[in-house]
Amino acid sequence: MTKSQYLLRSLLRIRSAKICPYCKSNRHTQVDSKYILTTLNECAECKLMFRHPIDTVSFNRKFYQEDYEQHDGITTDLPSELELKELLSSNFAGSGKDYSDKIEILKTLSDKAAPSVVDYGANWGYTSYQLMQAGFKVQSYELSKPRATFGKKIGVNILTDENQLNSGVDIFFNSHVIEHLPDIKNMFELAKKLLTDDGFFVAYCPNGSADLKLKNPELFHNFWGQVHPNCLSAEFFATVFKDVPYLIGSDGRSEISGWDKNSQQILDVSGNELFVIAKIKKQKF
Repeated sequence: MTKSQYLLRSLLRIRSAKICPYCKSNRHTQVDSKYILTTLNECAECKLMFRHPIDTVSFNRKFYQEDYEQHDGITTDLPSELELKELLSSNFAGSGKDYSDKIEILKTLSDKAAPSVVDYGANWGYTSYQLMQAGFKVQSYELSKPRATFGKKIGVNILTDENQLNSGVDIFFNSHVIEHLPDIKNMFELAKKLLTDDGFFVAYCPNGSADLKLKNPELFHNFWGQVHPNCLSAEFFATVFKDVPYLIGSDGRSEISGWDKNSQQILDVSGNELFVIAKIKKQKF
């Protein structure tokens, strides 16, 4: 979808209700704007920052099947046969799809020899592949059928129906997915359904926290828009996970290994990427 098409769609929906897509509150504060037509609003109740006009679930599904493109060489581009061969030969080391740092963190969350993990929003399977190489038992889910089909080239079976995912999961992992979703609560409920009592929900996303906004307002401004209708912050995660153990940060990998997994901690949240690790099994959403 071109910028002009996006702006026209925003204009046509400019009078739609400005209601938080997470908690449905109509109490909010505008924190940013783009092109006059679109605004970023922070919910007074759950602290989610959401773009208005808001996309419908049906539009979102169609958009990610047919129109979604990110020309960054990472997100939506599928590699050529030669590029794929080189990526596999190095297990993606040093590439934009190298998830070894995050996988090392996931290893600290379970004492099992082969923890089970759901890779939610698996794209064409590069993270799932690396998780499999690291010894995880992996279930993969991706909304986009073309990217899911591509996963077969690297031996990754990627489901496109989340109802086919099996429960008893140790880790529900998603990286740079939550900022795209029209219904975040639905993903939380799915994770809760699939996880074991001691399982962890783990999410990575662009950092919309107040510390990052203060440090780099231009980057904060770029973190939301057409393909990122949600802007996630430490404040949001601390609010919605207020009744369960969590660890929230933007770096602090050494601190993660020392977390007791039963307390609530917020580390430094001034970096570009935000993460949350939470034991959500008993959470009510």
